[in-house]
Amino acid sequence: MFARIHPARAAATAAAKPRRHLRIAGASAQRGLLAASAGLFTLAGALVGLQTALAASTAEHEIKAAFMYNFAKFVEWPAASFGQPQAPLIVCAMGDDGLGSALETIDHKVAQGHELRVRRRVRLDDAKSCHILFVATSERGRLAAILHALAGASVLTISDIDGFAEAGGVIGLYNVDNKVQFSINQEQARSASLQINSQLLKLAKIVGRDTREDSQ
Repeated sequence: MFARIHPARAAATAAAKPRRHLRIAGASAQRGLLAASAGLFTLAGALVGLQTALAASTAEHEIKAAFMYNFAKFVEWPAASFGQPQAPLIVCAMGDDGLGSALETIDHKVAQGHELRVRRRVRLDDAKSCHILFVATSERGRLAAILHALAGASVLTISDIDGFAEAGGVIGLYNVDNKVQFSINQEQARSASLQINSQLLKLAKIVGRDTREDSQ
């Protein structure tokens, strides 16, 4: 026998539920960001949620850290870049990254069966051991040398340096109307043997010599 629910009580319960999901400010902001990136069914939904959080005064560095977590879930590395199937996915930051404690919120998270391990202030000599490398704006002056040293390595380079993807990085972050957007250099991704999910490509500004091919 099924329990009978009073219509008025059911309507009140349904009306109350959405209100709990509208509160994403203050101390719960970081938890909301990671929940958005981990719990939504599509990448588009996750990134829209992150952009909305930025508009709601969430710190920009928290948004960028959450973007990096999403990128880890929608980019595939060659099997050879992991010593073994369950090896950790190394997320590195080079220079004065300005991400503060936000980067620590993705430490030990899991993406594609790999536990993320965060390393700060990595040296150029160690950069090839990273799967993801965030290059801080403090490294702008030696960007060409960094990208040259990583040529051919399966490292997903990310930065908010102006024109990063156009300069030969893989993913560049930039702001438009107080929202974090990103560009992808698909030619560089291929050179690094990285396979980027089509959902991610559709949401990005594609740059590089094969822009026309990838935007179709």
